Amino acid sequence: MTKEKKIQGVHKAPMTKKERLKSDWVMFMCCSIGAALFAINMKSFVYAGDLFPGGFAGVTLLILRSLNRYLGITLPYSAIYLPMNIVPLYIGFRYLGKRFTIFSMYVTVLSSILTDLLPEMTVTYDILLICLFGGIMNAIAATICLRSGAS
Repeated sequence: MTKEKKIQGVHKAPMTKKERLKSDWVMFMCCSIGAALFAINMKSFVYAGDLFPGGFAGVTLLILRSLNRYLGITLPYSAIYLPMNIVPLYIGFRYLGKRFTIFSMYVTVLSSILTDLLPEMTVTYDILLICLFGGIMNAIAATICLRSGAS
């Protein structure tokens, strides 16, 4: 047997209550930072460049802008974004685990509320820089959330 195979067979001891609390606290803080970065990215780069990101965030902005433009209805971001995420959260809860889904739900709710509350912050009007820095900021936020165990 090689050294790698021996290491793979070693099992970690269960976490104590104190270690679990510390782990959850670190995860909570990382998810909070990631959600805040998502919201700042939306308000500073996506709105300034009049862009549509991928996923439910982009669909939400498409719906919001269409409602505003064609019907004159203005809704908060979270009014569309949160209901769209109910089905994925249910699937995550059912198949990926409670802990992962609870933290993912926390990120979803916090990022949508912060997107509604934060003022728009235009950093630049250059569309290339907006795309570049917005993509980098979104990648950093997603990495922080995923590395901590949420989405």
